[in-house]
Amino acid sequence: MIRKPIRDKWRSYGIMKGSANLVPYLPDTKVLEKTSFWSMINRYIKVILKPRVGKSGYGVMQVSKIKNDRFEIYSEKIRKTFHGRDQIYRYITRKIGSRAYIIQQRIPLATVDKTPFDIRVMVQRQNYKAPWEVTGKFAKIAQKGYFVTNAARGIVLVETAMKRSSLKKTPKVSKINSIAKLVAKKLDNFYKIRTLGVDIGIDKKGNIGVIEANFYPSVSPFLRLSDKSMYRKIMLFKKR
Repeated sequence: MIRKPIRDKWRSYGIMKGSANLVPYLPDTKVLEKTSFWSMINRYIKVILKPRVGKSGYGVMQVSKIKNDRFEIYSEKIRKTFHGRDQIYRYITRKIGSRAYIIQQRIPLATVDKTPFDIRVMVQRQNYKAPWEVTGKFAKIAQKGYFVTNAARGIVLVETAMKRSSLKKTPKVSKINSIAKLVAKKLDNFYKIRTLGVDIGIDKKGNIGVIEANFYPSVSPFLRLSDKSMYRKIMLFKKR
């Protein structure tokens, strides 16, 4: 049964994990609870907490384990340090309240001018039986002092970002496209979709990771590019 897509990051992750071809590109992700929090932070040192249902980076936190039972929470531009396991977990539970969260292995994103960037890939098809195509992509450069790119200070071409970045090895754009299409094909098995925005992260070594998939991606960032051809192509697909 094909369903209308829902904004649930945990559900989408579970579907994507069902593809053997996608597994190498998926950061370890679990439902946030006390046991998973401690197992993940002990294993990865830095983790990302995000609402299962949310957008625009609202409520996203980075948690880091520092030596001697000290921890840091990084939310928007604010960093807070905590001493002791009870103190930090108590703060997190108060902060998130009743909202359902996931905890995710942090992708150490490559940077441009010392701020992280990731890539939004727009994948579309002309009808529900047509093949998936990459119709546009751009790089989102985070604002100074932020670790998430949702409030981007720069929207630039992917090739421009990679040239200006801290990348030691640049992945092929064709590989990024292929991974994004794999995501669309897998989610298409469960949801009735024709447009998908896939957020891709690249670490400094050039390794690719799928951050998340967006069923209702905004098209407006493409208008911030000087060349509007990708925007026109995307809108043409949406109208069909």
